[in-house]
Amino acid sequence: ILRSPVQSITYRRPLAAFARLLSIRKLLKDQKIDLVHDFQFGWNVDLVLGSRLAGVPVILHEHAGGEEIPVQNLSRLAASRVVFCSAAQRDSFYPLRRIRCPIEVICNAVDTERFSPGSGHAAREALGYCPGDLVLGTVGVVSYGKGIDIFLDTLCLLLPRWKNLKAVVVGHLSDAEPEFVRDQVKRAASPPLQGVVKFLGSRTDIPELLRGLDIFVFPTRAEAFGLAPLEALACGIPCVASDVGGVSEIVQTPHGGRLVSDLGPNAFAAALEPLLESASLRAQLGVEARRSVERFSPSEIDRRWQQVYLETLRRG
Repeated sequence: ILRSPVQSITYRRPLAAFARLLSIRKLLKDQKIDLVHDFQFGWNVDLVLGSRLAGVPVILHEHAGGEEIPVQNLSRLAASRVVFCSAAQRDSFYPLRRIRCPIEVICNAVDTERFSPGSGHAAREALGYCPGDLVLGTVGVVSYGKGIDIFLDTLCLLLPRWKNLKAVVVGHLSDAEPEFVRDQVKRAASPPLQGVVKFLGSRTDIPELLRGLDIFVFPTRAEAFGLAPLEALACGIPCVASDVGGVSEIVQTPHGGRLVSDLGPNAFAAALEPLLESASLRAQLGVEARRSVERFSPSEIDRRWQQVYLETLRRG
C-alpha cells in the first residue's frame, strides 16, 4: 500500500503542478507500478497525469452521478480506459466523445453468499411482527433523493385495504436534510402510519433484515447503480423500484420485480398491489430475483475486471 496524497493540480501554478507530476512519476517508477486504478474521474488528478508521464496505464473507475467533461480536464486524455458502474451512468457523462480511450461498463458485484435466500422468521420476530403481517422495507439514507416520502405516501394509500401492512426503513438519517428527515419521522409517528413504520437506522444485519421482508421497495429519485435493490434480489426478495438510472439494469420486469416510471405514490401502490394480493406471485418472483443476480456475482465481476486489466496492460 502506497501512502501519498492525491489532489487536483491547477493551471494557475504551473511550476508547482509540474513538480508534483514529477514526484508522482518518481514514486511510480521507484515502486515499479504497472497499472493505476483510480476510483474517480476527478479533475486533473495528479496521480492520473503523473502516471501518464511515467508511461503507466490508468483506469478511471467512476461511481458518482453524471457530469460535464470539460475540455480543460486532462484526465480524459491521460486515462487508458474509463469504467462506469452502469450504462445509465455512462450516458449521464457528456460529451463522451471527449474521452479518447476505450469506455467500459462493469457493474458492482453483490456478495451472493452473504446476501442469499433464507428464513426471515428471526428478523421478523425481533421486530415484533406476526406471521400474517405483510412487511415492506427499503434501505438507504433517509433523504429526499432516496424517496422516503414517496415510500410513506405509498403506505398511506395501501393501509386502508391491507390492515396488516408493516414497513421498515433501514439507513441513517441524512445530516444534510434535517427538516426533511424531521418531517418524515414525525409523519411515521402519527396516524395512519403510527405503529406501522419503524426507522431502524444504520444496521450491520442487512441480509437478515432483507430476508424478513415480503417486498423490497426502492423509490429513489436518482441512482447511478442501485446496490440496495441488488442485495434484496440476491436474498430472493421481489423488488418494486424506480425506473431511474442504473436501477433498470438491475431490476428486470417481470423477472424478480417491477419498475415504476411515474415516481409517485399512486404508481408505486399500483405496482405493489398484485404482489400484496398473491403470496405465490411473491414466491415466484423471489426465485426469479435470485436467478437474475448471478451476472453480478463476485466471480463474474472479477472475470470482467481481469479481462480489462490484461487488455489495458497490453495496450500500455
